[in-house]
Amino acid sequence: MRVNDFRKIHKSVYSLKQGMIEVIDIPELQFVVAHGEGERNVYRMHDGDTIWSISRVVNRLKDMTKLGMDYKFKLMPLEVIWTGEIGEWTAMMQVPNLITEGMFSEAIQELEFRKRSVRVPVYLKNNHQGRCVQALHVGSYNNVYETLEDVLNFCKENGLVVKNRSHREIYINQPFCNEPSKLQTIVRVEVED
Repeated sequence: MRVNDFRKIHKSVYSLKQGMIEVIDIPELQFVVAHGEGERNVYRMHDGDTIWSISRVVNRLKDMTKLGMDYKFKLMPLEVIWTGEIGEWTAMMQVPNLITEGMFSEAIQELEFRKRSVRVPVYLKNNHQGRCVQALHVGSYNNVYETLEDVLNFCKENGLVVKNRSHREIYINQPFCNEPSKLQTIVRVEVED
């Protein structure tokens, strides 16, 4: 059985060298999505219901494709869109496009049947980010805004108009398995074409 690693398939979307700021066109991708509220604390979010629910559903979909379709995919990094409103965010994890609404509903029903129900509403959504500007932040999550500021300054200097007041953070490595100085986060904003 071949393992499909979307970090490699979409390398430009999920891999970036430190010190670079780049303009990139992101293809339409499919995600399992949930909304959350609360302070900006990535460690606490990982212990919360939103991330737990997304992970539970994605893992069930992973088992379903492996057993029923002979298709195995690797888990993707957590992505969070931080809105301009303090305390509101949208978390998501990318899944292959072969996942259908029917499979998604079946996964949730199976989790309910096994008493491992999802704790918050989750849904399947296609997302087309389009043209974006991104940079890799290496270090503590507390300093991500320094990289975001660099990205926004790059946009301003190059005449790129940021679409909205939100930005996306993609957590490339796990917060509990790495010391803060080694954490890698892609910081991304959508810009007008």
